[in-house]
Amino acid sequence: MSQTYDFAKWASTVFVGALFISSPVRATEIEILKQSDKWVANFDNEACELIAPFGEGDAKVLLRMSRFAPGDAFEFNVYGKRLGSFQGRGTVRVEFGPGGNAREAPALRADVKGQPVLILGRSDLLGRLYERDITPPTITPEQEAAITWVDLTLPRKSKFRVSFSSMAKPMRVMRTCLQSLVRSWGFDPDVQSKLSRKVEVMGNPGTWATTNDYPKEMLRSGGQGIVRFRLDVNENGATTGCRIQQRTNPDGFATLTCQLMMKRAKFRPALDSDGKAVKTFYVNAVRWALPQG
Repeated sequence: MSQTYDFAKWASTVFVGALFISSPVRATEIEILKQSDKWVANFDNEACELIAPFGEGDAKVLLRMSRFAPGDAFEFNVYGKRLGSFQGRGTVRVEFGPGGNAREAPALRADVKGQPVLILGRSDLLGRLYERDITPPTITPEQEAAITWVDLTLPRKSKFRVSFSSMAKPMRVMRTCLQSLVRSWGFDPDVQSKLSRKVEVMGNPGTWATTNDYPKEMLRSGGQGIVRFRLDVNENGATTGCRIQQRTNPDGFATLTCQLMMKRAKFRPALDSDGKAVKTFYVNAVRWALPQG
């Protein structure tokens, strides 16, 4: 099911965590945006999300952490008027702390219902990257709870800190949500958590959608965005279905993405704890970005 998000209306959500009141910030080297309302847990058909606002007025931003499958990684997006000066795509320095990693994150500017959003890719609360065939050691709840801020440095040295309290309770809610989510897709969460081999990609996923597939109308209008999808994969490794988990505007990329994935994605099946082939799912995203230069 294709869906966009209106952050002015948090319907069908569960509130978690304590309420924080923003206070005036002293003139310091870094602008600090304190949490100004509760974390909201959004239970969607294809994702589990944590959303909270930070700061006030034109400085206000919304932080969204989205998970589309069990694991430590989440999609990290930031919304707010203050991000409007960031155009197209570039690099944003992201640092989680205390004790997390700092990294240069490829960032894509998109718009959701007129609201600028920076899409910063996959990470966890330690700031570790998640790339193909590279999965860091499992993060512990204690490590998650210890992280209380994230610093963002945009081009031209525009820097601010998003400051929050312990993430222990919100992350517990996230994990419970994901168990229910997998079950709602028709998979046994216990079987999926104990796979002896996860579904394996055959070939290079980068060839499943290429610049040659870019919709002509989007090239003319300058449209770009990210489409996150889920593929159902059966016991033979065949792709049996495609679902859009999340998309940015415009809509034209979503249908095309699923068409391409169903046609080109190839897999080796997953194996359960006894080595028997079982049905499973595969999640990924296509970043539709205009060629530079």
